Amino acid sequence: MNFKDYSSPFSHQLFSADYFSGLVFGEVAELQYPTIAPPGSVTSQSFSVEEPHSAAATLMSSLDVIPSVQDLLPTTSGMEDAYAQGMRSVLVKFHMDKVEHSYCYHFTKV
Repeated sequence: MNFKDYSSPFSHQLFSADYFSGLVFGEVAELQYPTIAPPGSVTSQSFSVEEPHSAAATLMSSLDVIPSVQDLLPTTSGMEDAYAQGMRSVLVKFHMDKVEHSYCYHFTKV
């Protein structure tokens, strides 16, 4: 499987590009989005060969607390090369409201 196919969420998944393109204006206003940690919250991030299959590792939920995209830029920019080296997920630790979060995200969730 190539990187693009491996790292793309299924079109029917919540918050995927296809999901958003199918929404009408009124639906957008009623969506509940995940909580995004402020930039600078990530304390570590590294690639892993682990291939997680749990819902928490692969699916986005409105109940999730997620790191800022700004913090994940080093990871997202290196994912394709990491995939070529056999990596399949990202281990991310971050703080929000004095709580440490530690997750293993499948590339589809990043």
